[in-house]
Amino acid sequence: DPKSSKWRVHFGDPEFALTGLDGQWISTIWNDDSPVVVFWVYNYKYTDNGIINRHIETSVHAIAKSLTGEEDFCVVSPDPDTGRRLQPRELPFLWAIRGLTEEGTRCLTTAHLITTTNVTIITVPRSLSNPRWVCALGGFLRPNVNVIRAAVTSVLEKDEMIAMLTELTKNNRRMRHIPPKDRAAFVIDSLEIKMTEAEDGEPVANVYLFPPTEDMKLWRAWAARMRSEKFNIFMNGTGRARRIYWCSGCRGVDHETDECRLPEMDGWKGPNPGAGDKLHTTLPILELARKKKTGRGNPHDSQTYGQRKQPMRGGGGWQGALWETRGGLGRGAKGRDNGQAGGPRGGGRRGTWNPRTPANWTPGHGRGGNYGWAGGQSQPPRW
Repeated sequence: DPKSSKWRVHFGDPEFALTGLDGQWISTIWNDDSPVVVFWVYNYKYTDNGIINRHIETSVHAIAKSLTGEEDFCVVSPDPDTGRRLQPRELPFLWAIRGLTEEGTRCLTTAHLITTTNVTIITVPRSLSNPRWVCALGGFLRPNVNVIRAAVTSVLEKDEMIAMLTELTKNNRRMRHIPPKDRAAFVIDSLEIKMTEAEDGEPVANVYLFPPTEDMKLWRAWAARMRSEKFNIFMNGTGRARRIYWCSGCRGVDHETDECRLPEMDGWKGPNPGAGDKLHTTLPILELARKKKTGRGNPHDSQTYGQRKQPMRGGGGWQGALWETRGGLGRGAKGRDNGQAGGPRGGGRRGTWNPRTPANWTPGHGRGGNYGWAGGQSQPPRW
């Protein structure tokens, strides 16, 4: 099931999806009273190459038409913020579809992940929410999940942290069904530890917690506090927040590119960046192949497709909500589930755990981020 939490993509900041986008793009898409689908393309790096962007537009249009039966809509590419110099990881990656009916928009948004040989897209509701991922911890001697969980719990159960969680959860409407006195314990009990491994073999523990607050500014302050703590019960070394991963495929921050789970799904038809795929498709793009012949194309991109021994045009239907996933998780699955890290490394680049976002601006609240649509609660998720 592509909607299972097993395939969830974790970001390190509530506004990460808006990274690098022009403010007018954000304002137009988020303030549109009509239904809008927002999505990103698996293994897409922002480019002004018209051939690549037109290929994505045509492929996504075909998917939407096939699933919804509609034709009168537009696929909107990312528009970068030209007012500042963007680093590679700050380039925008969010796309949109405008003009669909509410039913068509709901169809695509609830599918969540749709994969074809031409393009694979991940759709999400048009809302922003505080993430469950809090930090990645390095410094432990062994990938012992039970001991690491105890070390993180020891920090969460400090009197000062309990007081902070109690205050943060006071106005959390997602927790209104829980008595206020029990909310801090609920957050602590939601703790989940998933292990991976750094390139040098160091165990890395990803820490996930139910967001104690819907307020983005307060969440960032709490997450920064967690990332500044030392996690040590004197059994397995000292855990400290480390530089995060950055998956070039799904954009998740809790794994390297060659550890991305999505290509392990049954029915997957998209690229595998961990195996060296450079673009968003597994089929050749005819225009790039022609440019290669005339010497006008990007030789690196053309070579990626020229080396594939596949027909120029291929089938491969979309896979959506009717997926049947495999029983296991493939390479490295054991490590992800019980702390015995598995699988080779070396594919993903890393950045600091302090994410860069587009001026911390979110539709519906000021630059300070102290009120707004966190989690789609004060502003319900819209199609």
